[in-house]
Amino acid sequence: MNQNRNLFRLGCLNAARQEKEALCPQGGFTNPMKTTATIHGIRHYLIDGVWMPSVTGILSATGNKAGLHSWRKSVGAEQANQLSKQAFDRGTTIHQFCERRLRGYRATAKVPDTLKPYWVSLQPVLRQVRRVRFTERFVYHRQHQYADTFDALATYRKVPNTLIDFKTTANPDGSKSRREDYLLQVTAYAAALEDSHGVEVNQAVIIIAHPNRKALEWVLSRDQMAQ
Repeated sequence: MNQNRNLFRLGCLNAARQEKEALCPQGGFTNPMKTTATIHGIRHYLIDGVWMPSVTGILSATGNKAGLHSWRKSVGAEQANQLSKQAFDRGTTIHQFCERRLRGYRATAKVPDTLKPYWVSLQPVLRQVRRVRFTERFVYHRQHQYADTFDALATYRKVPNTLIDFKTTANPDGSKSRREDYLLQVTAYAAALEDSHGVEVNQAVIIIAHPNRKALEWVLSRDQMAQ
């Protein structure tokens, strides 16, 4: 990955928002971990008096939306909204099951029938996860001023300190079109983990579940993330 290009995208919204973010915007809320608010349609986190945008929000705001607009036009707004909600709910549920699995909790809830093919897809790769250090860990980068939560840090395929990000898709070809954003996302998480927690990431892996096939794995070495 091109580090300069990554940092440009991750920092590109800062100059435009500094004056407007001196005060907490309306609609923010506080929990014991962090204060959040939505600013210009992007979730922000208040860290040491600075509003930092989320990684996913930055990538969404700065990415190429031509394909998305074309898809919405082809299927119609109503169906597009319905499919988007289904994808969001699917991803949320699968993430919850993955988190419980990595934390070593016993299964107390049954995977919904509609999601079983995705869950089955993940089993071979989940068996490769060992020595989980973090799950759903909040991180931030002070210099570049962004923040977010990543899925897990563990030993993966015998490589310690692997940053893991789970995705789901009903269309593997569609995921390939988002490959660059996904790689930027985990690169940003790795840099933020090192900055906020002092933990070096040896590699990052994006694991994409899809029905009735083994999950896709995209791996970035530490050297690749620094390129």
